[in-house]
Amino acid sequence: MTRIDLPPAGHAPGQFRDALIEVLWTSRHLGLLEEAVFPGQHRQAALNLYEKARRQRLIHKLWNCTDIVPGHVCEDLGLAPGSTYAQLVQRLRHVAAPELEGQ
Repeated sequence: MTRIDLPPAGHAPGQFRDALIEVLWTSRHLGLLEEAVFPGQHRQAALNLYEKARRQRLIHKLWNCTDIVPGHVCEDLGLAPGSTYAQLVQRLRHVAAPELEGQ
């Protein structure tokens, strides 16, 4: 398996951050967000959300992003205030595809 080089830690362009928020909000309107992000809920919904973000390369682009997720988004997702986009996409991957941990 070829390992993909991740971008270095730091700032990510707003277009990627905004696109991830759009994926999350679209999923919320479809009734998938709560199932996907909050612990103890449906893994398949999380996997669907993760796959959509992965297809758009958002997981890769934001994996090491140190930019802070807006406070209202953290609150809506149950993330600690001041969470980074890296923490958000890593949490999403952990919930959606725990078997990929360490890859």
